[in-house]
Amino acid sequence: MEYFVMAESCNTYNLIHNHSVLGEMNYKGWFNVNYPSFFINDSGNFIIKKPSIWKSNFSIYNGNQKILSAIFQWNGSVHLKLYDESKTEVFKLKRKSIWKSNYSLLNEEGKELLFISCQYQWKIWKTKYCIQENTTFTSNNKEMLYLTLIHCIINLKNRAAAVA
Repeated sequence: MEYFVMAESCNTYNLIHNHSVLGEMNYKGWFNVNYPSFFINDSGNFIIKKPSIWKSNFSIYNGNQKILSAIFQWNGSVHLKLYDESKTEVFKLKRKSIWKSNYSLLNEEGKELLFISCQYQWKIWKTKYCIQENTTFTSNNKEMLYLTLIHCIINLKNRAAAVA
């Protein structure tokens, strides 16, 4: 299955599947350095909490229930933990190559679950992300995971631009 995350403006991104919007990610400020707010159609609003101002790591909560945590690594990968009612799934977001903005989401065994390609549209100054599932990926919080992956990619790109 294919999902798209389209930049509606410089601070609003929509998760789209079969021409319908499943969720939205909004950044409050002009730059994408602030943490966004998430709204998923079936689940409502989600809160992001950071343990420290000095780290990029964050956790996402639905009320008091922890849904997801993201830990940024020095090698440019991101370790994600998705908490379901009865189990915890561990994933790794990794860049496919240096020259292109393509990413893979890997499970604990290193098997690629999905592929994310970034396409920047120069004429309208917006980015379109295409998420292609390799297997049938099932989770109660799949939409939240996909928007979080895009947030992590934006964060990684901002880090690379700051270093350059």
